[in-house]
Amino acid sequence: MSKTLTDTVSSNERIKSLDIIRGFALFGVLVVNMGSGNSANETNGLLGIANQIVSWTVRFFMTHKFISIYSFLFGIGFAIQLTRSDNRNSNFVPLYFRRLIILYLFGVANFILTDGDILQEYAMVAVLLLLIYKLPKNWLWVLALLYVLIPRVTEIIKSGRNEMKIQAQLNVKVIVDSSILD
Repeated sequence: MSKTLTDTVSSNERIKSLDIIRGFALFGVLVVNMGSGNSANETNGLLGIANQIVSWTVRFFMTHKFISIYSFLFGIGFAIQLTRSDNRNSNFVPLYFRRLIILYLFGVANFILTDGDILQEYAMVAVLLLLIYKLPKNWLWVLALLYVLIPRVTEIIKSGRNEMKIQAQLNVKVIVDSSILD
C-alpha cells in the first residue's frame, strides 16, 4: 500500500514542508514586487549597468516563477482539502467556498491598498476548480488543451483581421481633383 501526502499527517495537522515552500514562494513574490516600482532603466555609469544586470536577473529567474510555485501549491492545497474532506465524509464545498470568499476579500483589501493583487484571481479561478473537480480525467485533458489553444487561435484570427484591414487601406485608390490646380 503506497502512502500519499495526506496519509503522512493527521487530518487537522498542517503540512510544514508545504507551508515552508509556500512562504518561500510568497517571499519571492514580495521581492519581485518590491523591485517592480523602481527605475532600473537608468544607464548612467556603473550604477546604471548594475541596475540593468540585477533587473534582468530578477526578471529572468524570479518573475512569474514564484507565482507559478504558489499557484501549484494552491492546487495541492485544494487537493489535500478535498481528500481530507472525503476521508471525513463531510461536505467540502461550503467550507472551501467560505475560504474563497475570505481570500477574495483579502484580495480586495490588498487591491485598495496597493497597485493590484492576484488573490482575487486565485479566488475566482478556484471557483472553477469547484465546478470541474468531479469531471472525468479525459475531460480535464480536453479543458487543458482548450485553455492553451483558444488564446492562440484567437490571436491568430485577430492578427489576420488586422492584416486584412491594413491591406484594404493600402489598396484604397486616392482620387485627386486636379481642377483645383488649374
